[in-house]
Amino acid sequence: MSEPKRYDCYILGGNSIDDSATPDGEFVRYEDYARLKAEVERLNAVTTRTIIPNEILQAQVERLTKVGNEMADYLFDAPYPCRIFYHKWIEAKEGKGQP
Repeated sequence: MSEPKRYDCYILGGNSIDDSATPDGEFVRYEDYARLKAEVERLNAVTTRTIIPNEILQAQVERLTKVGNEMADYLFDAPYPCRIFYHKWIEAKEGKGQP
């Protein structure tokens, strides 16, 4: 999408207006404004449909962490080979051993 032309509108005297384009202008033509507004609304609609809300992701993390902790507690009391997975879970929760 190209940048819309910006304008500074100054009344020069009488009824004439200087509407020459300037990069720092405070105004854009209504057609450009309407086009940009429609694009923003379209992009907002796309992102709200495709991005999973943070609350849902946080709830999933909490449920998975709780189950992982319960499995790790069970494996802690298990025979030696299973305890390895307990330690791997602890490392994963702390962010260690990640690629």
